[in-house]
Amino acid sequence: MKQKLSSRLFSGTISAEQAVAECIAAITERDNDIKSFVHLRQDAALTEARALDRRHEKGPLHGVPFAVKDMIDTA
Repeated sequence: MKQKLSSRLFSGTISAEQAVAECIAAITERDNDIKSFVHLRQDAALTEARALDRRHEKGPLHGVPFAVKDMIDTA
């Protein structure tokens, strides 16, 4: 069984950038069929992940990618 993404991040097995890249790949592979995403910030997400990878302090959700449901005002 594949280890959870968060577990792999916290153990240092993968970087935040790798976690985001995995999520982007999964979305790219599946979203044409399920149409879940209206907007995907791929470049910004990767840039933010790289910045997180340079930080020494890590919070409980450090580097964990997430999506926001469109019913939530994100502006």
